[in-house]
Amino acid sequence: MSLTLNQMAEAARALNGPLFADLPGDLAVSFEFFPPKTPAMQESLWQAVETLVPLAPRFVSVTYGAGGSTRERTHATVARIVQETPIPAAAHLTCVNATAEELDGIADEYWAAGVRHIVHTPHGHIFYGYFSRSHTQFFLWLERASARISTRLIALTEKGAREHLSLGVGTPAQWCAIPSGIDVAAFA
Repeated sequence: MSLTLNQMAEAARALNGPLFADLPGDLAVSFEFFPPKTPAMQESLWQAVETLVPLAPRFVSVTYGAGGSTRERTHATVARIVQETPIPAAAHLTCVNATAEELDGIADEYWAAGVRHIVHTPHGHIFYGYFSRSHTQFFLWLERASARISTRLIALTEKGAREHLSLGVGTPAQWCAIPSGIDVAAFA
């Protein structure tokens, strides 16, 4: 993927801005959607998105099915949100079942659609022995590699962030914990 100078400048603006604005008295919320499977589900999702527009969520994200099973629907959904609403949208992306060339193509498609944020969800299960040693080592390698190209890493608990850091996933400056996806400090 090669970018023009204007595209690089736009990417820098997107990456340098804070993901969570520290606005006194304001509560920043985000929403996550699963890409719809049927036309009826798509209509329902779009009604929800339109309902959220006046509430100005910080961003919305669209998930990726296991093994990349919803790749096309994820792309179509997040692209529509970006193109038809003022809500910042992020797409989930998985490297599972995709070649480097396919991932490059997906990134190009997101860029062309106006998507400037991609979500990678850390694999917390690497800590709990669910997989063989070789699978665990592979996931750990994947987490470290993903952290090197990520601007922000989010855990649901401080413990989760510490566990990842103890295994060399990311830096302390990259990690923040947002319990259940809500910044509870806003309620203190």
